[in-house]
Amino acid sequence: MRLSAHQPYLHETLHSAETADIHLREVLLIGVVGSCFEVSTDLGPEVLRALPEALKLVAEHVRRHGERAELRTQPRPVKEWRTSEQRV
Repeated sequence: MRLSAHQPYLHETLHSAETADIHLREVLLIGVVGSCFEVSTDLGPEVLRALPEALKLVAEHVRRHGERAELRTQPRPVKEWRTSEQRV
């Protein structure tokens, strides 16, 4: 049972892959345990500290499967998906 929108719902994810005719041989879950679960747009300190290591693990896993993965030192700029003219 899923208790939060942030929890991975493995069954739903696997079903989506199957529906898209994607046959997974392996599933890798990388998680971080936070301590503050108040509604916010900010990441908690535990998540911020763990993020570089989690991203490194993802990149290593992707490279092990023969794909290109590079860690950026700076994020790409955020693109506004709505302009002021489109706002209601």
